[in-house]
Amino acid sequence: MADQQSPVDLGKLYLGRIGAYLAALVASWPALALSGLCVVAFSAQIVTAPERLPPFGGLTLAQIGLPSAPDLGALNDPAREAAAAAERQARAAIEERRAAGELSFFENNPQYARAANLVGLLGSVVMLIFTMGLQTRRFATQRA
Repeated sequence: MADQQSPVDLGKLYLGRIGAYLAALVASWPALALSGLCVVAFSAQIVTAPERLPPFGGLTLAQIGLPSAPDLGALNDPAREAAAAAERQARAAIEERRAAGELSFFENNPQYARAANLVGLLGSVVMLIFTMGLQTRRFATQRA
């Protein structure tokens, strides 16, 4: 059959699709907003408290501009209960570790937190510039 392709051709096809998907994801507006948020968070953390990392714990998909899960009424109740139970369990495990005196890497080694903040800021700036370049190129090709 003429429509059957070799495994190499199929691999190239799928890699091309994955690459196009990743390019669209990186060039999206939420990616631009998230990289800008990281730049602001890391730079503010460096200025105010360089011995700690920025707290990113409260981020949800809806807060960064992605659609949230649809509300299915009573069908979502078990999922919400499971998520709340997992959060309670995680918080309890963290409190147990703290009570036992087990600290995280950056709590044990605060001298590395400043370097981690600088690396995070540098990575965020590079990602912001890259995403802005992709957005600019995409906007220019749409206008032409």
